[in-house]
Amino acid sequence: MNAGSRSRTILRGFETTVVVAVGLILSLAVAIAVLMLYVFIFQGLRTNLAELESVTHLQVALQNVFGGVLLVLLGLELIDTLKIYFIDHEIRTEVILVVAMIAVGRHIIQVDFHHTEGLELIGMGAITIALAASYFLVKKARGYADDPPPITTPQGHPDGGAGGRTDAHSENRSGDRSDGRTGAVQAVDGRG
Repeated sequence: MNAGSRSRTILRGFETTVVVAVGLILSLAVAIAVLMLYVFIFQGLRTNLAELESVTHLQVALQNVFGGVLLVLLGLELIDTLKIYFIDHEIRTEVILVVAMIAVGRHIIQVDFHHTEGLELIGMGAITIALAASYFLVKKARGYADDPPPITTPQGHPDGGAGGRTDAHSENRSGDRSDGRTGAVQAVDGRG
């Protein structure tokens, strides 16, 4: 084993250790957040249920619950980001954008719109639109990498003109043809 290969192996091991350690910290934080969310909800129901005198009080209580739920989802998305990095050793832009949209959405849910300046609300709207547009453009740029288009026959029927019957060339759930070739290969070579 040469020095370059050994240093890459050491760096890969260090990287794996760091990712696993951070994943464990995030998992523990999410588990504690879920437990605390349940505790706060049940304590609030037990002690403050009689104090819900109007829709405004109910709205504040629900905003707190929804904010807590989105905080847990934020942690889960960060764990998902680490899993993808651990497996593929790449950071997926759409996952980061989803995390950012959840964080902004959580903030927007908890904003007191009556006491917030208009410029701040415009800024939050602009951030939301920018994140959504970025997510759309990233997904569009990736094309059909995640969601392949339906396979059509010369007649234009997505089911291959089988009319609901299954035969030697019908698709299974994964989109593969039963003869072992994918629809893309069949479309290229013209057989099917």
